[in-house]
Amino acid sequence: MMKQDLSEIVRQSWEEIRIEMIEISRKLWSLAEIGMLERQSSSLLADWCESSGFVVENAVGGLPTAFTARYGKGKPTIGLLAEYDALPGLANSSLPLRDFVEREAGHGCGHNWIGAGTTGAAIAVKKVLSKLKIDGEVVLFGCPAEELLWGKVAMLREGVFDGTDVLLATHGSYKTAAKVRPNQSLISGEFVYSGEAGHSSRGGSQNALDSVELAVQSIERLRAHQFPDCSVEHTVRTGGLMPNISPDEARLWVYVRHVDYARAKEVYHYVVRICQGAASLNNTRCREQFLTATRSYLPNETIGKLLFRQLEIVGPPKWTDEHITWFQELVAACAPGEEFELHRGIDYIDDGYDTSSQDDGEASWHIPLGRISWALPSAVPFHHWARTACAGSDAEIPSALVASEALALAMMELVTQPAVVKTARDELNQRRSGKPSPPLVGAFHTFTCDPNSFWNNTWNEPLTIEEAGDNRSNQ
Repeated sequence: MMKQDLSEIVRQSWEEIRIEMIEISRKLWSLAEIGMLERQSSSLLADWCESSGFVVENAVGGLPTAFTARYGKGKPTIGLLAEYDALPGLANSSLPLRDFVEREAGHGCGHNWIGAGTTGAAIAVKKVLSKLKIDGEVVLFGCPAEELLWGKVAMLREGVFDGTDVLLATHGSYKTAAKVRPNQSLISGEFVYSGEAGHSSRGGSQNALDSVELAVQSIERLRAHQFPDCSVEHTVRTGGLMPNISPDEARLWVYVRHVDYARAKEVYHYVVRICQGAASLNNTRCREQFLTATRSYLPNETIGKLLFRQLEIVGPPKWTDEHITWFQELVAACAPGEEFELHRGIDYIDDGYDTSSQDDGEASWHIPLGRISWALPSAVPFHHWARTACAGSDAEIPSALVASEALALAMMELVTQPAVVKTARDELNQRRSGKPSPPLVGAFHTFTCDPNSFWNNTWNEPLTIEEAGDNRSNQ
C-alpha cells in the first residue's frame, strides 16, 4: 500500500473519533485532579482504551494512577505519552475572564488535551492496524503527576517503558511545531525544619520558620556569585499557624533548573548545604526529602523531521472568527495592554531551549523521543487561571486537534517504517555518548501509598539525592 493511501486511512480513522476526543477532553477538564490523585481521570482514559480493544494494565510500576494500553504484536513498539494531572489553586470557568468560586484545582497547563489527544491518536492507529492486519505494537502510557516532574521518572525506573522503541509526546505552547531542542533539567526536593513551639514573645531559639527564612535569604544572597546561571525557585509550604506561636515545623520546597543536568545537580547540592547550615545556625533540625530529578530533552532530529512531515500533511489550525475573538478577550483580561499574537502556521524548532522542564526529558535519554506542540496566544501564561480557561474553551480545540492528528500519522509511519526507528535509536546513542545513570526518584512510598499526605504537608519520607540512586524501588 502506498504511504499516501495509508495516511488517508489513518486520517479517516482519526476523524471518526474526533468528537469523542473533544468530549473526553471536557470531562478531564471538569475532573481536574492533582498529581497521584487522578483516579477518575486515569480510569476515564483507560476505560476508553479498553472499550476500543486495547489490553489495559492498571497501576503499572506500582503507581496507582498509571496505566498502559497495548495493541498489536511484533516490532517496533511505539509509545504515546498521555498526561492528565491538574494544578492546585488554578480553577476557573471556560469564560475569557477570571471566574472561580473556590481555589480548587484546574487544568492550568492543558493536560486534559494531552490526555484526550494522545489517547485518541492511539485509538485511531489501533483501528487501522486491526483493519489492515499490520504487525507492530502501539502503547498508550497513562502518566500521572507530570506537574510534579515525577510520574515518568518513576515509571522509567520501574521498567514500565522497557521494550519501547520510540516515544511520542505533545504539549501546548506558543507555536504549532515539531520541537527538536532541549529544555531545562530540574532537581526537586523538600526541606523540613523541626524546632520547638512556644510563645513568640519569649524569643524562642528553635523557631522552624526562622530557619526557612534564613535558608531562603541565603539562597537569594548567594545566587549572584555562586549560581547566576541557574534558576532556583521555592515555595514555603508550611510556616506556622499564628504570629504568637513559634512554629515547630516549617517546610521549604525547592526547584533547581539548568539546561545541563550535571550543573543542576551541582547547584542542588549547594542548596542542600545552605538549608542544613540554616538549621545548624538556628538550633533546629533539617530533613531532606528528595523528590525527583529529570534531564533536559535530548533532541532527536530523525523523529523531529518525521513529526514535521505529519504537521505539513495536517496543516495549521483552522480557527474561526469566534475563536479568535475569544482569545482576544482572554488576552485583554489576563494581560491588559499586551499585543495579541497567535502563531497560525506550523514550524520546526531546533534552536535555543525551552525554559520549562518536563519529566519526559528523562525518558528521552533512554528512548528516542519526539514531541509536537500546539499554539496558544503568546500572552496567555501557563500555570495561570487564563490557561485553565483556555483549556476548557472551544478556542483551543483546533490547535490541540492538529497535534493529535499529526501524532496518529507519526505513530503509523513509525510502526510501518522500522528503518526510521533504527535510525532514531542510532542518533540517540550517538548524542548521549554512553548509557545515562539510573533515574533518581524520591517520595515513592508517599506517592504510591498515601499521596494525600504530600498535598496536606504531613508526608515523612527522608531521602537524600545520593540515596535516591537505587535503580529499582524496594517497595
